[in-house]
Amino acid sequence: FILTDDQGWSSSSQEMDDRIPNSMSDFYETPSMERLAKNGIRFSSGYAPCALCCPTRRSIQFGQTPMRQGDDEHFRKNYQPENKQLITIPRMLKSIDPAYRTAHYGKWDLRADLFPEDLGYDESDGNTGNRNGDMNSTKDTKWTEVFLNNDPKRIETITARALNFMKRNVNSGNPFYLQISHYATHVDMQTTEELYKKYRQKKKGEVHSNPGWAGMLESLDTGIGKILDAIDQLKISGNTYLILMAD
Repeated sequence: FILTDDQGWSSSSQEMDDRIPNSMSDFYETPSMERLAKNGIRFSSGYAPCALCCPTRRSIQFGQTPMRQGDDEHFRKNYQPENKQLITIPRMLKSIDPAYRTAHYGKWDLRADLFPEDLGYDESDGNTGNRNGDMNSTKDTKWTEVFLNNDPKRIETITARALNFMKRNVNSGNPFYLQISHYATHVDMQTTEELYKKYRQKKKGEVHSNPGWAGMLESLDTGIGKILDAIDQLKISGNTYLILMAD
């Protein structure tokens, strides 16, 4: 399960709805997302549980609507680490088959004193939030400043950990659930020098034209492509579901 952050449904080079020409970008390039759509199903009428990041992430883990989970205060009070009766993705899978191994890498951001391991995950990056994927932009500069680095939004790091987890569990014969929650494309904007140069030289689209965002999105797409490749290389495509969703 790959979760992207703050990505609009038209923010890819894949047309999300054949009836709506502008449901794809006229500037961004995401060949891996196109590949996934070509070989899978586009849920063009599917929606995130909430129009905000944190409630969506809580909803996914517990299979409950944000309305049921309440505001921050209600959530923190009623979803304590010691409450083992709450159904979560890892607990459900392990109740079906104790051999299941589960991992969560990347942005967690439940805004509560809950770690992935508290919900039954075997491995994680911890109780992470936006700051773990940011550089040092401020509220005033995050929409304009672009940071150039070799691991934008920690995409390379998160993907490498995910690939390692997949290989280990395929080799050991364990079924697994893996959630990759990217910090991208949430601002601040980070990209590589090469991709920034590429999109600065590219003709701007009428809808999209930001080279920093485009480079960050292409790095994200490349990371998704590596997961697709690994599924094929590990020969698990016949019994693996891959879901890509934005929060």
